[in-house]
Amino acid sequence: MNTADGLNRVAGNRRLYRQLLLQFAAKQADAASHIGAALEDGDSVLAERIAHTVKGVAGNLGITDVHRSAEKLEKGIRESDPHVRELIDDFSATLSAQIGALNQALQDSVPDGGEQATGAHAGGENATAAIERLRALLEASDGDAPDALRSVARAVAGIVDKRHVDELAANLNDFDFEKALAKLNEIARLCEEGTDDKHERSGSETEFARGG
Repeated sequence: MNTADGLNRVAGNRRLYRQLLLQFAAKQADAASHIGAALEDGDSVLAERIAHTVKGVAGNLGITDVHRSAEKLEKGIRESDPHVRELIDDFSATLSAQIGALNQALQDSVPDGGEQATGAHAGGENATAAIERLRALLEASDGDAPDALRSVARAVAGIVDKRHVDELAANLNDFDFEKALAKLNEIARLCEEGTDDKHERSGSETEFARGG
């Protein structure tokens, strides 16, 4: 791994880098089997897309061996290489070994009680405050961004459709802070509209109860 390059991409923020490595290990562990299944179904487009995604994320994080292996596999799928099965096997072995090493290296450094502390703090947070906190963290590439995302998810539940929060989480997991900020701004707008609608309905119900 080229940790220096990976850290450079997050402005030296070690906590954020560690969080992204953990997310990579959790999200990409089954990539090889998904690629194999896609090819068996005759869906080379999906198989190539999966390989491309792993290549991009691994490259951003400085996971060089996986990046190179995924790059070869992506090219092999695109060019219908007759030895693509061997490329998948090589990719699978490289990915598994790297994820195993990541899990081993990072498991002892998991913060204790981090999520509980965030949850307690978020209990009194309204949606606007949660969104503004996450926006500031994203703009600063701060390592607290993943925790703040959970606060936003709780704060906007019932106001904004969950798929928007899921898309925001995907942007963050893919290391795409520009898209994450754009999606957060959209959530803020939807949240404001949803809150206004609730206030209007509440006001109408009050007037009706008064006979107005």
